[in-house]
Amino acid sequence: MKHVLLFSVLAVAVGMLLRALLDRYLGSAPPFVFFFFTSMVAAYYGGLPTGVLATLLSVPSGWYFFVEPGFVWGKGAPDDFAGVSIFVFAGTLMSVLAARMRRAQEE
Repeated sequence: MKHVLLFSVLAVAVGMLLRALLDRYLGSAPPFVFFFFTSMVAAYYGGLPTGVLATLLSVPSGWYFFVEPGFVWGKGAPDDFAGVSIFVFAGTLMSVLAARMRRAQEE
């Protein structure tokens, strides 16, 4: 269980770092763009619980740092809330698919 949490936190931290490094180029681009990859990679290497946990950890991380006005909880446009909902759905779906792909390759 400890490796699930550690890998999820590490994956989200890498996604945040990449997004922060490219923030001046991306501007107000979708704030969760790099977190899709972290959820998929976490699920592929750590299994479904790791991918879902990475998705759930990405939401507060992405919201606080990358949703305008930035560094504020709960503020944002209605489409930001829709974007988070879509991200959680897509991140969970990608986690399921990545975990199944890994399991199929192992068989």
